[in-house]
Amino acid sequence: MNYKKQVNHYLGTEFIKKSIYSDNQIKALTGVNLSQLRHLWIFSSRNRFKEAVDNLIHNDVKIDFNEANKGV
Repeated sequence: MNYKKQVNHYLGTEFIKKSIYSDNQIKALTGVNLSQLRHLWIFSSRNRFKEAVDNLIHNDVKIDFNEANKGV
């Protein structure tokens, strides 16, 4: 699976429309790299990932890994 599809899958929406070729581009767009995004997604039932994604999509606020990873 390419980067764009992976990121959109983890975010649960088609947030990224153009092709992505590196982890640095993912971090520039979302605030986290692919492995951090995957980690947040896997543990989304125990952290604040869903709120961070809402802020990213609606308010263009980048995801802060430490804040999103805090337990609820």
